[in-house]
This record gives sequence, C-alpha cells and structure tokens, in this order.
Amino acid sequence: ILRTCRPLVGHLTNYVQVSDIYRTVFPKAALYMDVNLKGYEYKENQFYIKKLWKIAAQFKNIAFVFCDREDHESLLKENNLENSENDVDFVIYDLHNYYYIMRESFNEKNVRKFVESYVSGNLRPVLKSAPLPEKEFDEYSIRTLVSKNFDQVVLNNDQKDMLILFYTDWCDHCKKFMPIFVQAAQKFKEYTNLTFSLFDCANNVPPPEYLAQSYPTIYFAPSNSKKNPIKYER
Repeated sequence: ILRTCRPLVGHLTNYVQVSDIYRTVFPKAALYMDVNLKGYEYKENQFYIKKLWKIAAQFKNIAFVFCDREDHESLLKENNLENSENDVDFVIYDLHNYYYIMRESFNEKNVRKFVESYVSGNLRPVLKSAPLPEKEFDEYSIRTLVSKNFDQVVLNNDQKDMLILFYTDWCDHCKKFMPIFVQAAQKFKEYTNLTFSLFDCANNVPPPEYLAQSYPTIYFAPSNSKKNPIKYER
C-alpha cells in the first residue's frame, strides 16, 4: 500500500508522522534545497524536482523526496552539509542509517548514475570517524581502528586474520567484557597471523559489512574473506 500511495517525489517535512513513512519502509533519496512553494522560488524548486520524476518512476523501492534545508538543519549538520555552497544537495539514506552523498553536479544523468550505483552496491557510505590514532597498537598489542583507516587496515588487507570488538564507552556490558578481550589478546599475542582490534562505535560508524546493532559485538575477519566476516553469536 505504501509503495502505491506515496507521491513519486514527495515533500519531506520535519513532521514525525511523515518522516516515519519514508524512513522506515524504503531507502530515502533526499534532495535538499531552499524550499519555497510560492513565486519565483517555486519555479526554481520545480526545475530540480522534475529532474527526479523519471528516475523516481524507475526505482520504485526508493522513496524520492525534496526537503527544505532549514527544516533539516540538524541532519545536514550530521552529514557535514550545513555549509554547502551548492544550490542543491542529493543524499541517499539506507535502512541501516548509512548515507551516500552525490559529489557530482546535479543533473539527470549524474543522479541516475548515482542511484544505479547505489542499487548495484557500488557506492561506499560516508562514515563518521574519530581522528587516526597516534599509535597503531596499545600496550596490550591491540590495534585501534577508526572509520578512516578501516578500509586500509581491514577490508583491503589480506595479510592477517582479525578479531574486532565493536564497543561504546557508555555500554556497561562492554566495560565488563573489555578485560576478557584484553586477556585473550595477551594470550594469543604470539600468533603473528592474528590481530586483535578495537572499534569505538560512539565516535565512529562501522562499514555495512560489519554492522553492529548492539554492544559489544565481535567479528572474526579471515584474511582471505574480509568482506564476509563471521559474527560471534552469543
């Protein structure tokens, strides 16, 4: 029902009931601009919106919307787009809260290519990241991972197996488990083909292959299959 009753390109306001319809059922492709439904600005809005209509008709499993920058100021700030100098910005949000920003200029050809790349799984999301650590390893021979170095150290590195603990500082279960993880790292430190690593999810966002929805979460990443890790199920 929702697939057929929603508009082809809807106006996503900051009202919760409208937002929930789009955000929880479909990935959302959002066009951010200064929305004014009267006068000259309305014609300018329509110029951009009409470019989405043909594309939206092709991709029925994505909710295409246009949004006023002011209504979504806090979200744009999270996406580092609050100071954008573009007339419009185009962002896709998936159902796991990952987002993908189109960096090319906004036209029908670029938007179509961007959406097709998202659907085919060829886009990498923008990930919030803490600064790169000053030291690669701590005193327990545990490596610190952040979003900025995850691809290089994990996904594109087939030299070693890795055991990665995803945690947050505010999680009591994580605090209780951390000494056990450190003890295990010490016990296996002679195994040069295995690296123990920590990933702070309070200040970083893990890539989709390592989705962590509760904490602590542990993944074993085999050296020959880093994009298909094994999640430890308690």
